[in-house]
Amino acid sequence: MVKEGALKALLQCQRWCYYRSFVIMLTYPFIAAGGISDGRTMAAAFALGAEGVQMGTQMLSCLESQSTSNWKESIVNARETDTYF
Repeated sequence: MVKEGALKALLQCQRWCYYRSFVIMLTYPFIAAGGISDGRTMAAAFALGAEGVQMGTQMLSCLESQSTSNWKESIVNARETDTYF
């Protein structure tokens, strides 16, 4: 699994370029993680051979999340290149 957490790479190739190579080399299912934020990025991961995706940061802003309202607002208002700690 390639894991980036909430980090959005400025050059998407840093992550996406390796996905197909991982799928070819691995003998077990490849789960894409990091930077999966919408249907477009999910479809790209599947097109490159991922058998699943893991979304974390996106789920922090849902109603069911126990995150604070400040944290939820910062996620919702974040730009693609923002990084929060």
